[in-house]
Amino acid sequence: MDWTAILRHYDEIKGVHPAADLFPMVEGDEFRELCADIKERGLAQPITVDRDGLLLDGRNRLMACYETNQEVIVEEYLGSDPVQFSLSANLHRRHLSAGQRACVGLKVLELLRPAAKERQRESGEQFGKGAKVSLEIGEAIKAPAEQRKSTAQAAKAVGASRAAVEQAARVERSAPDLLPQVQSGTMALHAAHREAQQRERQQAA
Repeated sequence: MDWTAILRHYDEIKGVHPAADLFPMVEGDEFRELCADIKERGLAQPITVDRDGLLLDGRNRLMACYETNQEVIVEEYLGSDPVQFSLSANLHRRHLSAGQRACVGLKVLELLRPAAKERQRESGEQFGKGAKVSLEIGEAIKAPAEQRKSTAQAAKAVGASRAAVEQAARVERSAPDLLPQVQSGTMALHAAHREAQQRERQQAA
């Protein structure tokens, strides 16, 4: 999706927030129905942006307004957790399968990693250079446990199980060509995971 060409028509929207970009766009009949509804009734629910003008919620509505030449209404989110707001808004509205939720959780995990690294860095600076080295060694030892914790947080954020997000991660690692099918809902996560396991066994043989 080339948002650059579209957003040049909307000065108040500076870009798309990574959290909003986690979800697949609606297509086909569903998008045509959205366009028809907005053309007939106008935009009933505003497009939400954060303080920096990044779109948090409403990509499909914005696209429908663009396609049907309808007026766009923009409101600013003033809360303190734009990521959770975007996730909640999209998850509430979209009917996603367990596999699709797990794939979104996998992307949420990527969003959580920079914050975790920043906390580790700040902890090291707080206790000095020597303590920082010890902290880095300790973090390396605790890495699997920390990874599980982050995975659990990501899974909770999207209403998926930790096991499902871990399965999605395995598919991404060992059968990446299948991940888009799980994301679109055309392939079940358990089937893609089974294929990923099979490929791993073949590589190990």
